[in-house]
Amino acid sequence: MKTIGIIGAGISGLTLAYLLKKKFGNSLNIKIFEGNSFPGGCIQTVHDAGFLFELGPRSCRSAGNGRYTLRLIEELSLTEEIISADKSSRKKFIYRDEKLQALPAGIFGALFSPLMKGVPKALLRELFIPKGSGSEETIEQFMVRRFGRYMTDTFIDPMTLGIYAGKIAELSMKACFPLLHTYEQINGSIMKGVFSRKKCDVSSSEFVRKFCKEPIFSFRNGMQTLTDTLAKHLKNELFLKKTADNITFKKEKIIVSFKNHEPEECDSLFAACPGEHLAELLKEDIPNFPSVETASVALACVGYKKQVLPNKGFGHLIPSSEKNPVLGMVWDSSVFPQQNKRPDETRLSVMTGGSLFPGMIDMSEKEIEILAIKAVKEQLNITEIPDSITIYKRKNAIPQYTIGHMDRIKKMEEHVKNLSPHFSFLGWNYYGVSVNDCIAQAYHLTEHQRGI
Repeated sequence: MKTIGIIGAGISGLTLAYLLKKKFGNSLNIKIFEGNSFPGGCIQTVHDAGFLFELGPRSCRSAGNGRYTLRLIEELSLTEEIISADKSSRKKFIYRDEKLQALPAGIFGALFSPLMKGVPKALLRELFIPKGSGSEETIEQFMVRRFGRYMTDTFIDPMTLGIYAGKIAELSMKACFPLLHTYEQINGSIMKGVFSRKKCDVSSSEFVRKFCKEPIFSFRNGMQTLTDTLAKHLKNELFLKKTADNITFKKEKIIVSFKNHEPEECDSLFAACPGEHLAELLKEDIPNFPSVETASVALACVGYKKQVLPNKGFGHLIPSSEKNPVLGMVWDSSVFPQQNKRPDETRLSVMTGGSLFPGMIDMSEKEIEILAIKAVKEQLNITEIPDSITIYKRKNAIPQYTIGHMDRIKKMEEHVKNLSPHFSFLGWNYYGVSVNDCIAQAYHLTEHQRGI
């Protein structure tokens, strides 16, 4: 029986282990090595003072790779636990010029919104702009070329901050938004690509087709429902508090060494750990293993036992031109009211730091709490004292796919292939930062395995 080792029990490692077990059954001895005392990686749902807070990803999009996540949810028999976002969450806001401004929800609103001045003309113009050469550009270069400076600074910049907590002048368009880059190359225009896209694969199940119509989804008891369920299916394969500290490549075997544990001999090995950990594991064989930059973030989860939000909606983002250490806020109680524990409550997630304000991670929890409450007061006009506030700081939280990312990944793949044909890496450091991307990659890897 072959032994398959997986380093890391985040969503990537757990999904891969589950799929391999399902495909090959008892013919494989699968072992997942996780240094933490809990599985799930950055997906963490906490319950504080009767409030549900997400410390990591809080939802998934149904578009793109979302079909893989929906497929996994169906396979895990979690269809009764999934929830779609409230329709009011389709309303989004920008905090600009020190005031909250609603993004128009329809054509009529777009005609009269001060935020949309010149935007219809820019969208029409984009249809006729020649496609680029395909060479790598920053998000800023690409978007300014296609939509102009105003749309880039007002809409694209804060959206990028909300996803990557990074700078559009440094992040790679091709790596961060590959679908939009492909639209330009294949359709000649992003707008044409959006209009021609397929909503959902007709071969999908009824459940997947149904949720493909919903913009985003989560779980009634939080995102950790997904990783907890995977972990239950893998209770015999999961080894916690087992931190890998070295990998040795033999002729036919791969040896994983650990702190305070005996080494493990594997026939195949998958590294689903953070990029900096992988570089450390391979430093003896590849001293200059390429690294992926990261941004650190601090999150303040704020709860009120009554309704204090002046509006309903998804939340608001803040353009970098505002020079505000707060990147934006998600109005969680409005987005997923099914997760509220009482009829009237307010849950907010205040995101701070990122590559624009790297020093935030070094602030004390009290300092972050004061900053968050001040931001809630100024940006949402909420003066009530919170009933609960949870501060969560995460170093190296979000990978930064800067210019050259795709080339660095190719070099990494070449390096590990030279070490062993039975060694691979996966995870959000490399092929997409979303939960959907991680799950999709696990599916792709599993589909290409032929007896391992």
